[in-house]
Amino acid sequence: MPGLDAYDGIYIFRGGQANPALQHRLEALAPNQDPSSLVDLNVDVVHIPTRWPPGKPLPFQPDDVVLQPGDVVFLEARTFDLFYAGGLLPSGEYVLPRDYDLDVIEAVSRVQGTLLNGAFGGNNFTGELLNPGLGNPSPSALTVVRRTANGGQVAISVDLNRAMRDPRERILVQPGDVLILQEMAGEATARYFSEVLNSTIFWRFINRGDVTGAATLSTP
Repeated sequence: MPGLDAYDGIYIFRGGQANPALQHRLEALAPNQDPSSLVDLNVDVVHIPTRWPPGKPLPFQPDDVVLQPGDVVFLEARTFDLFYAGGLLPSGEYVLPRDYDLDVIEAVSRVQGTLLNGAFGGNNFTGELLNPGLGNPSPSALTVVRRTANGGQVAISVDLNRAMRDPRERILVQPGDVLILQEMAGEATARYFSEVLNSTIFWRFINRGDVTGAATLSTP
């Protein structure tokens, strides 16, 4: 069956072994060229998709999947579908799965980004699951930069916090998408105050010759 390096379909050329020009034409196929375009070789072509939407009638009959003497089975090679990540996500190029869809929440998890954990970096894991103090808000401003058919691009804003509650926010990632994660204005302000504006209070509540009691309070 087709692997990760093949498209979602099998082409059967009926009696193709008897046609010497077929092999040369298959090897010379341009990227994304439909193999069914080789019908000018007087060969019947049957396309068997290996991925199909549920509930829709299949576009082939049971007899179509039965091989006959002299048939040629062709699996079209493909390049990997990629998406890209940046901003507060680990920057890089990532492969989209072939056999299932990937939404934005799953894509952030796939690249080992931060999700509802106070911007805690898993790559810096030291045995602690929580930051000291109140912690930082988790970045939730995700922008999906998507190319359009006319050569332009469109920026799609996704609130990751809302996407965790509303599946309509969990848009599917398409080949070529660029995912950029940033902080909301409120999240950046809260992080600034928690990191920059901090204070320490030292209180000595017992001060005798034989006993001393003290307490320290740090905020936030």
